[in-house]
Amino acid sequence: MATHEISRGKQQAFLRAFVETATITAAAAAVGMDRRTHYDWLRADAEYREAFQSAEQSVADSLEAEAIRRARDGVERDVYYKGEVVGTERQLSDTLLIFLLKGHRPDKFKDRHQVTA
Repeated sequence: MATHEISRGKQQAFLRAFVETATITAAAAAVGMDRRTHYDWLRADAEYREAFQSAEQSVADSLEAEAIRRARDGVERDVYYKGEVVGTERQLSDTLLIFLLKGHRPDKFKDRHQVTA
């Protein structure tokens, strides 16, 4: 197997791990390589750079979908009484909702700063 083929296989494995883990450090560890290798590939390989940009978009889409889910549907949290779990409650994230609104409708939900002289 040629070095180029081995490198492409390692790149593809790294990109799959990156989409799964959303971090360069975790993806590099998952495929048994140094994270600096990723940066070397970015500098030297236009095809890899393009593939990584696509992977970054996949990660961003996944994170956005999770933020939407947590803002809209919430997460179940344990409710404690005297140190014992007595039930659960659904907690929504107003903070995530604010960020999503600012991202999707920046003209309407941007921070407004008024300067007066």
